[in-house]
Parts: sequence; C-alpha cells; structure tokens
Amino acid sequence: MVGVRPQHIVVGANGGRLQRLRAGMQAAGGKALLLVRHEAVEHRSVCWLTGFTGTSAFALLTADAAILLTDGRYLVQAESECEGWQVREHGRPLGPTLAQAVSDLQVHSLCYEPAGLLVATLQEVREAVPAVELREAPPLVEELRTTKDAEEVAAIERACAIGDASLEVLLPQVRAGVSERQLALQLELAMRERGAEGLAFPSIVAAGPNSARPHAHPTERPLGAGELMVLDFGAAVDGYCGDMTRTVCVGTASADQRNLYQLVADIQRTAVAGVRAGVAAGELAGAARDAVEEAGFGDYPSHSLGHGIGLQIHEPPWLRVGNEARLQEGEVVTVEPGVYVPNLGGVRIEDAVLVTAEGSRSLTHAPRELLELG
Repeated sequence: MVGVRPQHIVVGANGGRLQRLRAGMQAAGGKALLLVRHEAVEHRSVCWLTGFTGTSAFALLTADAAILLTDGRYLVQAESECEGWQVREHGRPLGPTLAQAVSDLQVHSLCYEPAGLLVATLQEVREAVPAVELREAPPLVEELRTTKDAEEVAAIERACAIGDASLEVLLPQVRAGVSERQLALQLELAMRERGAEGLAFPSIVAAGPNSARPHAHPTERPLGAGELMVLDFGAAVDGYCGDMTRTVCVGTASADQRNLYQLVADIQRTAVAGVRAGVAAGELAGAARDAVEEAGFGDYPSHSLGHGIGLQIHEPPWLRVGNEARLQEGEVVTVEPGVYVPNLGGVRIEDAVLVTAEGSRSLTHAPRELLELG
C-alpha cells in the first residue's frame, strides 16, 4: 500500500545515521554509495538518511562528502531540510550533473542499493558515468532503518495514539445500513482532526463477505446485521506510520463467529507474548500458522504474521515463515494473524509492538475483545 508523503520527518539523529552508514560502507568495502528517491517508487531510504521529504533525489555519499541532487522543484526545500548535505540542482537529463558530482569526489567505484531503484534509472546512471564501476551494495540503509531510535519510536507511538482515539470516535457510528465507504471517510476525518498529517495507507473497512478478503477496499455496500467487519487503518505522524486492525460485529455475533474470533485472539495474544529480542521471526510466524491449521482453517486464505513499520507501512523485519532473521531490540513490528472464511467472515486483530530485550511493548491500545455494535 502506498503511504502518505511526509511533510516532515524525525531526523534528530541524522548525524549519527551518516556515521553508522559510513561505518557499514567501510565494512562492506564500498567507498561511495548512491541512493535514489524516485517519485514512482514508495521507498524512503533517502528520506531517512537526509531528511528530504520530496519525491525525487539522488544521494551520493563517501567517507568525507555528502551530495544530494534534486530538480528545481525541490531545491529550496532540500537546502532547508538536508542539514550536512551539499545540495545541487540537476537538470534533465540527469547525466551531466551526476557525472560532475562523481568526478568532483574522484569516485571510480560506485555502489548502489537496488531497493527503490528503477531499471531505467540504473541504465541512466550507467550512461552518465561509463568509466565508473557500478556494484550492487548490501541493504545497508534498510538494515539501519530497521532499528528505531527514541524519536522514531515516539513518532510511531503518536501515530498509534491517533489511531486509538479515532477508532473510539468511529465505533458509535457503526450500525446496519451505513456503507463501508462512509465509515472509511469518517475514520480518515477523525485521524486528521486528531493531528495526523495523512494516512499511513488507504484504510480497509470491509464487512460481511468483504471481510473474508484480507485487503478489500471500502465500497458503497451497506453493512448488514450480524456481519463481521474488519477495520485496518493507520495515521502518519512526522512521516512515521501507525497500523492497527480490529474486527467487530454489526449487531449480535453467531456462535461460529465468536469461536473464529476467539481463535484469532488467542493466536494473536500468544504471538505478541512471544515477541522479544533474539527470537527468530520465522518461528513466531510458524507457530501462528500451525495454530490456524490445527484449528482446521489451514485451507482458507491467510498472510504473514506481521511486518516492520516506520517511514513505510511495510518494511523489514518480516514476520513470515522461513525468515531466519532474529528480532532486534528497538524494532517496531505488527502482529496481525487473520483467518478468512467465505460465508462466515474474516477476523484479523493487529497491534504495533516495540521489540524490547525483555519482550515487547504494545503501541496500540484499542479494545481487543469482540465488540457487538449498533
């Protein structure tokens, strides 16, 4: 899902970020690194590293220089946002400006991070600096972004608090006859009124048969009595994303709906309790999947247990089967098991949690019991 373009991001630790990235470059044997922010790609490494909130830029980093190239639309903005970076304007084509920057830095070998880099842009870079060796770099910036500092955690927590408060405002409006789209609009309005700079992603409001589709879009379909409804939403604050899902029932839930809800709630509670630094992400996801299969729902649609959140709504670490990476203190992940049964409905419960040495701390606090509304 495409998130909001931030108007401002937390960059209080920007100097430290440059130092850590340069240390990583040295360890990886790279003398120069190129990062790209392309307006057609939702990738935020340039934003995280430089503070630049525009949609198009090239960041060129060496051991003792940091140059940001952007077009005329963002020149004044970049000069204001990118402390410690030499900002230069590039024209179209990009080639001459990039070639001059590479020449000024006497770069003969240039690493690039493939994430967020279009093939066409890479070809443009090759043509601009044909004598320079281009090498794919390991995901240095993505790995640094994974662990959040205190200011980043605070921004995510503020976004989650807006989500909590907005859901509280929305729930009294849930009743049979109201459309999914009406509720989605009211939810967005509530988040903006409470300080969100935008949405972290397009809100999911899906009731009845639509609730059995994990990523359904809100429609004009009116809610019906006795239907389950999935609400998946998040606010964006200082560029950082909140994320939460709750499932409610419009009216009185049936015994089968209650049993399905209780199953997912138990799996989610167990998974959250298992989150802590040092645990393999794949083990958590595997245990959740096994619980779904043991309950007899293994043949129904499912998805990974969760994902990291930060400047992007989906970023490492990935809580999915097969991922051997171990959670690290300071990561923020979602825990969102779901089971989706046609003709009965879907249930997903999701919280954003901060990984700590001792376990985890939930950043979302809305009620987790099954609510029967309207």
